Amino acid sequence: MRRDDPGFPALVRRVLREGRHVNDFLGRRCFTTAYVHRPQELAAEAEPPW
Repeated sequence: MRRDDPGFPALVRRVLREGRHVNDFLGRRCFTTAYVHRPQELAAEAEPPW
């Protein structure tokens, strides 16, 4: 999906609300599944699991 696609703003809102982007546009050349972290969540992601 391109930025000029009419559905793009809704996609961006969904990604920011849910915290992840899922490539649900089968057959299209889109970004893979990705997770979005807010700044306050980064420290927990960077800590080792032990």
